[in-house]
Amino acid sequence: MESTRELPVQPKSWFFVTEEKNITNKPFASNVAGLDIILFRSNGKITAMSRRCPHMNADLALGCVVDGKVQCSLHHKKFYQEAYPVVVRHGLVFIFNDKKASFDLPFFAGVDPISLLPSTVKSIKLENEWFVGAANAFDIDHFQFVHLRHLLKEPVLSQPDAHSFRIRLDYEIRGTSFSDKLMKFFYGKQASLDFTVYAGNFILAVTTVKDLKNYMMIVNAPVAKGKSEAKIMVFGKSLKREIQVYFSQRFFQDEADNSKGVFIDTKTLAPEDTVLKKYLEWLLSYYS
Repeated sequence: MESTRELPVQPKSWFFVTEEKNITNKPFASNVAGLDIILFRSNGKITAMSRRCPHMNADLALGCVVDGKVQCSLHHKKFYQEAYPVVVRHGLVFIFNDKKASFDLPFFAGVDPISLLPSTVKSIKLENEWFVGAANAFDIDHFQFVHLRHLLKEPVLSQPDAHSFRIRLDYEIRGTSFSDKLMKFFYGKQASLDFTVYAGNFILAVTTVKDLKNYMMIVNAPVAKGKSEAKIMVFGKSLKREIQVYFSQRFFQDEADNSKGVFIDTKTLAPEDTVLKKYLEWLLSYYS
C-alpha cells in the first residue's frame, strides 16, 4: 500500500462491545466493526457469533439459548456457529472481528490488570475514517498548535511488536482551558505521554504529570464511511478516574469536533510531517 485510501474499511483488531452485566442467557444483539452479532452466556462462558441463522437468515436475537446453543424463533432449530474471540476484562466485553485473534487483548505494559479499575465508558463521535484519531498523536504540529503542548525533547518512536507502534512525548502544558489550569495548579506544567497504537484503532495512552498517572484506553470503530466512534475509559485505583475520564472525553470530543472531515493521506504530507509519515508507513505495511 502507498496511500491510506487503500486501508481496509474495517481494521482487524479488538473492539469494545458492552459491559459484562448486559450479557445473560438471552441473545444480546450488537453491531460492531462490521459484524452483526449476538452474544450470550452459557455455563459461565460468553459466546459471540453471527446474528443470522444459516438456515433462512432469521434473526437469532429473537431466539433463546438452549443447551449452549441458540434456538431460532422461526423454526426452533438450534445453532452454534463458529464464534468470534471474546475476552472479558474488568467487567468489559471485547471481541476480535475475525475468527482468530492475531494478537492478545492489550493492556498497559508492566501493569497488572487486577491492580486497576475502569471508569465509566464514554463515547466520542468522530466524522473521520477509523485510523485518523490515532494518527493525530503522531502529528507533532497539531500536538503543539492545537493542544498547546510544547515539546521539551524530540519524540521517541518504537515498535514494541508486529502489531503496535509507540510514541513517547515530553512536553510543557501551555493550554489555558479549565482542565489545563487545574492540571498546572495541582501538578505542574511538565508532562509526558506514552502512546501505543495496536492495529491502528486500539490505543493505550499513559499521561504522567508529576505524581499523577492517567491510564487511558481508546478503542475506535468505524460506523459508516467517514464516520467512527471511539469508546474511552480511564483505569485507576480511586474514583479520581471518573474525573479523569470526564476531562479526557471533553478533550478528545473537542478535538474531534474541530477535525470534522479531516483525512490524513501519506501522499499529501508536508516535509515536516516526518513523525506522522513514519507511523503511517508502519500502518500501511501492517495491512499490506
